[in-house]
Amino acid sequence: MVRMNKVIQLQEISQINSGYQFRGDLPELQPGDWKFIQMRDIDSDNSINQDTVINIDFKIKEGPADKYLLNKGDILFKNRGAKNNAAVFNLDWPQVIVSHQFLIVRTTDNAMIAEYLAWYINSESAQLYFKQHAAGTTTLLIQKKTLEELEIVVPSIEIQKSIVEVEHLRNREKHLVSRKMVLRDKYIDKVLSECINSQRKK
Repeated sequence: MVRMNKVIQLQEISQINSGYQFRGDLPELQPGDWKFIQMRDIDSDNSINQDTVINIDFKIKEGPADKYLLNKGDILFKNRGAKNNAAVFNLDWPQVIVSHQFLIVRTTDNAMIAEYLAWYINSESAQLYFKQHAAGTTTLLIQKKTLEELEIVVPSIEIQKSIVEVEHLRNREKHLVSRKMVLRDKYIDKVLSECINSQRKK
């Protein structure tokens, strides 16, 4: 178990694997019993949009199945693009794989809460680290080794839980504020439309 308040590298408390890369094009995939998570399925609040995840017919042709099969509590890290954020897989889906556009981080130490680790990966300091170590010119890429060497601060379980709760409340507030703005805009549009229609009847 990792000692609390210690700065360690991510590889010391996790196992990191790549997502599955298909040889063919995705449109050729047949519907089946497996869920397939892609980058488009991660919302702006770093949650998985269940409505956009597709079902596919999947058979592992190379390597052990558990290398690609997603477990509850795994962290999906986007290692391509301008923002390399992370999301925790906490859904009760039995057969799930993810695109090769992700690296899968699986914690191996019970002193680390997955939600805290995802929050840390999404933090400003970690994002700055990724920008400094990104490879590529057109499409930025975070290599597995770069993610493995990310330094993580490990506070007590209690502090980790507190940080996760605050982050949850912040995302909830963002959702409510966004919903309020949508409803307000609809109300204003309705009032303005009624105003115009009333003028037309005169």
